[in-house]
Amino acid sequence: MKKKFLRFMVIFCSLFLLNKSATAQTYVTNGLATLIDAQLNEYRLTVDVPGTIGFGTVWYQNKLDLRNDFTVTGQINLGTNDDTGADGIAFVLQPLSVNAGGAGGGIGYFGINPSFAVEFDTYYNPDRFDPPQDHSAIQINGDVTHDAAHTIAGPTIFQANIEDGAWHDVTFKWIAATKNFRLYWNGATSPFFDVIYDISANIFSGSPYAYFGFTAAVGSYTNDQRVRILNTIFVSEGVSGSVKNASCSSVADGAIDITATGLTAPLNYLWNNGATSQDLTGILPGTYSVTVTDAATPQRTIISTFVVGSDANPTTWYKDADNDGYSDGTTQMSCVQPSGYKLANQLTTTSGDCDDNNKEVHPGATEICGNGIDDNCDGQIDEGCTAYTFYKDADGDTYGDPASSVTNYTGIAPAGYVTNKTDCNDNNKNVNPAAVEICGNGIDDNCNGQIDEGCSCSVTVSICDANITEGNCGTKLLCFAVSLSKAAAAISTVKYKTSNGSAMSSSDYKAADATITFNAGQSVKYVCIIINGDYKVEQNETFYVTLYSPVNLVLGNKKTATGIIINDDKCGYREAGITSKFDEEARILNVPTLLHRSQQFKIPNLPANNKVMLYSANGRLVLNAANYSNNASLYSMAAGMYYYNIIITNKEGRQEMFKGKIIVMD
Repeated sequence: MKKKFLRFMVIFCSLFLLNKSATAQTYVTNGLATLIDAQLNEYRLTVDVPGTIGFGTVWYQNKLDLRNDFTVTGQINLGTNDDTGADGIAFVLQPLSVNAGGAGGGIGYFGINPSFAVEFDTYYNPDRFDPPQDHSAIQINGDVTHDAAHTIAGPTIFQANIEDGAWHDVTFKWIAATKNFRLYWNGATSPFFDVIYDISANIFSGSPYAYFGFTAAVGSYTNDQRVRILNTIFVSEGVSGSVKNASCSSVADGAIDITATGLTAPLNYLWNNGATSQDLTGILPGTYSVTVTDAATPQRTIISTFVVGSDANPTTWYKDADNDGYSDGTTQMSCVQPSGYKLANQLTTTSGDCDDNNKEVHPGATEICGNGIDDNCDGQIDEGCTAYTFYKDADGDTYGDPASSVTNYTGIAPAGYVTNKTDCNDNNKNVNPAAVEICGNGIDDNCNGQIDEGCSCSVTVSICDANITEGNCGTKLLCFAVSLSKAAAAISTVKYKTSNGSAMSSSDYKAADATITFNAGQSVKYVCIIINGDYKVEQNETFYVTLYSPVNLVLGNKKTATGIIINDDKCGYREAGITSKFDEEARILNVPTLLHRSQQFKIPNLPANNKVMLYSANGRLVLNAANYSNNASLYSMAAGMYYYNIIITNKEGRQEMFKGKIIVMD
């Protein structure tokens, strides 16, 4: 048994919270209460979590009528904490609300006034005249003090600890004729309490209606307190009515006519389908619940449920949306024909239509070749059809590209397509299986997978390097010798084209891309490139001439020649505005000589009006910048030695050139 004193100030508040529905809207929970087992109608009222202060209540949604007998049978479980547990459970009658409850020290009913409560108290509060042992009492008007003003029966102690984790049977019985209230404990045949007391007259001001339910609370001490509401027999204040069934499950001609009793007019009605009228007409079969609220203070609310049935069994209808006489198997039960549905005897088949939105597609249809549709719904597309493949002939040589094809079922080739797929180059009409192999052009002309097969030609063509002094103005011709290993036996050709090295096309030379022709008996030809002269002091510059696409010739080992433009301009001579007089201050540029690839090429004393050129060791121009601003990264350059030419304009307006070398390291 516990002998504990009140260690905290009792906290009370009457709470009207958003309720939580349980057991098909039969019971309403508040606070800490929650439904645990719907089959057993078991509710946890409080939780065993230290520091939790609160209450839990569960109320039947409608009031019972005390003018009639009632019996409520259930079980209570007061948890397992004895010395460190609280607070107890109470069975309560009250007319106020299904949201009522009080927290802390008051077993959940403290402050509910008016009320009639049977408490099972497990906490010793001496200031309320509690006995030290677990006990039970009948209290009125929400006061837990055991005195003559508030105690109808008890407190009576239990002979054993009831916080034992066990389920204890309880039965609460009311005999209306004699105003007799009885409590039966743990299955005993003799009542634990048997009192005669007019609850309606003495507590509820003559009203016979009251909500019944269970309450509990926890404060500084906690327990897992639960209740099972197993069986109830009572007459409820509520809503009565008559139901007219619908003529069929799909026909909205049902009706509900209700009458509310025990409430104060005017009444407000709210149905679960949104209607606010007292009665419902023109409704489908189904379950309808109504919430009736009166004008009393505080307001009273009754929730009742009605079921509208169907007087006729509906017919099975089969969907035929495309009206082709075939259904996809979708059915609907209805007493009247739904749109897009038919009876079974109106259809060729009641299932199997694989596209019920296309009347041309159904199990009895003829397969149409090439439309990509399973027309007859047999799970196959284009079965029994012959497909013809045609190949694109882009160059018009009557030979098709095997990589580009179309298929149809007519056997007629589309424009630009042929039946064969033997062209190995569909962009060149001179290349196809019927072409003659041309020796030395490096092409498989006849598409047999070989190049120059059957050719006896062994004449090779090569080009020699050449150089020329640049000159100061005008143009010169730099000519390269193109020679054959022996005189041509027939007309032979080879193409050539130029490409930049350190020399740039347009500024240093004129680019070329042309063809050389050797007539029979010739063995040497010359390719001449126009060179532009200037006065710039610079290093020797290079460009390249490359041979390609020989006809009746074979490229030799020397198919690329190097052209060298030899610089003939010297510092100190007047060339394009560059003078020989040096400005001593501008000469001190402080050009770095050793750099890493992660750095930038920076010239600390470089004037704004400048030109900076950087060459690789083999003469390739890698940097050519006017008004250089020290922003070139060396990261893309290979490690090695580089040469620079720097041209600046001195204070006298003359240009000066500085030359030198730098080393770039990783």
